Amino acid sequence: MLNMYEGMNTMLLNKKCIYLGVSLFSALILGSMTTQSAKADTTTDATTTVKSSPTTTDTSTTAKTTATSTSTAASLTTSAAPAQTTVAKSVAPTTTVTQPMPTVKTVTTVAPVGPTSSTTTSSTVKTATPVEPTSVATDPTATSSAVKSVQPISSTSTLTRSAVASPSGSTNTTGVTIGGYTIPTDTPTKDNTPNPAVSTTTPQVFPKIDYSLPTNLTASTPVPVSDANLASAIKTSMDIPATSPITVGDIQNRINSVMVQVNNGKVENLDGLQYMQLLPNNLTFGLSATLASDPTANPDLTPLDGLKLRTLNLTGDFSDPSAKEIDVNQIAKLPPVSYGMFLSGDKEYDGLTNAQLKVIAPWIIASSNINTPGGGLIENNGTVTDLSPLKGINRNTGFSLNITNGYYDPTPIYAVKHQPIVFKSTPVTGINGDDLASNYHFSASALPDYLTANNLKNLGNDEYELDNADTSAPLLIYGDPGFAYGAVISNITFPQYPGVQDLQNLKIAQPIIWQDHPNVTIDFVDANGKPIMVNSASSLMVNGNKIGDAFDLTAESKINGYTLTSPSTLLKGTYTQDPQTLTLTYKLNPTETSSNSNPSEATTVTDVSGVLRTFNRDVQLVDASGDPIGKTASPSTAWDYSRIVSINGADYYQVAPNEYLPTDSSVKFIPLTTPTNIVLSSNSVVYNSEGNALDVTFPAGTVLKTDGYAIINDVKMYRVGTDEWVSGDSSTTYESYVAVYTTKAPTPVYNGAGQQVSVLPANTEWHVDRIVTINGVKYYRIATNEFILINQ
Repeated sequence: MLNMYEGMNTMLLNKKCIYLGVSLFSALILGSMTTQSAKADTTTDATTTVKSSPTTTDTSTTAKTTATSTSTAASLTTSAAPAQTTVAKSVAPTTTVTQPMPTVKTVTTVAPVGPTSSTTTSSTVKTATPVEPTSVATDPTATSSAVKSVQPISSTSTLTRSAVASPSGSTNTTGVTIGGYTIPTDTPTKDNTPNPAVSTTTPQVFPKIDYSLPTNLTASTPVPVSDANLASAIKTSMDIPATSPITVGDIQNRINSVMVQVNNGKVENLDGLQYMQLLPNNLTFGLSATLASDPTANPDLTPLDGLKLRTLNLTGDFSDPSAKEIDVNQIAKLPPVSYGMFLSGDKEYDGLTNAQLKVIAPWIIASSNINTPGGGLIENNGTVTDLSPLKGINRNTGFSLNITNGYYDPTPIYAVKHQPIVFKSTPVTGINGDDLASNYHFSASALPDYLTANNLKNLGNDEYELDNADTSAPLLIYGDPGFAYGAVISNITFPQYPGVQDLQNLKIAQPIIWQDHPNVTIDFVDANGKPIMVNSASSLMVNGNKIGDAFDLTAESKINGYTLTSPSTLLKGTYTQDPQTLTLTYKLNPTETSSNSNPSEATTVTDVSGVLRTFNRDVQLVDASGDPIGKTASPSTAWDYSRIVSINGADYYQVAPNEYLPTDSSVKFIPLTTPTNIVLSSNSVVYNSEGNALDVTFPAGTVLKTDGYAIINDVKMYRVGTDEWVSGDSSTTYESYVAVYTTKAPTPVYNGAGQQVSVLPANTEWHVDRIVTINGVKYYRIATNEFILINQ
């Protein structure tokens, strides 16, 4: 009988072929791979034959290649969300007032001789933070450095709730050299990896079927197995003729353990396996099958309850909610497995997630306690990056891990074309809470001539440098060992823990934001923080030549009629890979007031000042007599007004001396002191400033950045794009708050609508990243769209 788990140790489901003379896990436990014959092949054939040694059974597996989109654009691409409200004032006679956008000026500078520092104690230079309408804010880490790095905002929320891992034990950092390895072939993107806004741990709802055994069984009673592929595999494993029925007697009188391996097709349901409870007590049961995920499939694992499991090899959909999913909550309740587990997605990246691994970790740990040497866990095609829930694995039973996954990190990396990219890798955590992201040496995002095995330079502390990057690449891809480009298997090392062997391969992808030059953007503001218009713009972008070159913005900082009050030391620094934003503050120089600056034709209605935003169209400005002055306010721009006046019976905002804007072409806007994040508690339609619905709807749980709100059609609306607004009735604001929360009793978990969705067990610890107000009540957020009451 084929030992399925050992067969799986030599089986490669990711379109790469490995041939090993013995079980991979067994060989690793022996600790000597230098004498093993290993061959790693890259194949593009549609059909791959995998040979399991030492048996003579051949298994034919068909691998289907699917084109994958690597687009990282936000769902709302017609406009950019605000980073900060821009308030325009007329400070000099002009013919046209345009939308305040940065004026680009290229400055060629000479790098200073000798080492330079990018930090100054009094500087306020910070990294620019582009905002997209579906962005999730990442709170910047406060430091005393002059250059403050603000994490770029991504288009997808990725928080997965996680208990606090306490690192324990020691790690052999030298690793162990192996003779074979597997790698994912497809690149992980936001389109082919699980949506973190959709729960992957919610119990699945299956058809109500009574799987209990009848009380009147006899040896001749047929065993009903409705799936033909499963029935055929059972007969093969038990030496029952294909034309004969499976009977209760066949099971009760069995002499050897039963190992069912379904090689031909997928299994629609497991009904009938509950009869394996009738096996003699000294025998075990094993199953290897791909569970179907089509609309008629029923991947209910209840028939496996109570079985004495030796192996459990399940392939199927674990984390793609568009199809029928295998329920990890059911796996967690199964009896421990005494030899080996193989859990794999049926396509790349629909396997286990971090949250799902945490659910089944106690079951895996219990299995390690009864493990037979040479067994362990093989986990493929998932997105697991945190193995710390497995820290309790028994270190004395020869239990092994073989993890092959991919992960899409939506945090973008800024890069300057034709210059080295320096980046910090996405955290990957081992079973002891240790860092597994410190030993990469290959990136697939280099130019073709530089796709070599060691094209990544390790800078330490999980930082890397990539030279000769492909400027057409939308993603930075790393983690792949690079076997296809000359990497020598014998030179690859992996973490080795006392008593446990861990083989971890993770292909990571992050979106790249390409820039033509390193740059610094100057924001001009007055003493109140209001933007100052300079040549029809309130910002100026200055481009440099090379990263590390010095810049001096003294000339660019001069504004006619204003005096700089910010420290002059801010004007000098060095260009960085990330774009920088420099906010300069000015005071207005005293000027004489003209006797004609307050025309009598305009009648004051109210002296209340404020900010307005124009509708998404050009608006003509008029003088105090109501006559056009030849200036136009650009669409969707913000203006500071000093009062509201009546001219010829119509109301106008006064936006400058003798310059007025009609109130019916704009909306009063209440800017927030700082950009704020909101989370949507329900599906939310997007509107424009005139209250018209746009053809865009954000799902519940989406996190957006806003710079203020307005009352539109008597509804409080937050601005989340250039002229995109969402209702305040379906959104809540939140504040950053990082802590660890310990439950003292079973604790309810709520969604963004304030509805209970699950319960946390008592005496467990959970990461908190923010405080959210939902329906007037404050909650801690522990995961995407998962919250607990603060007063619990």
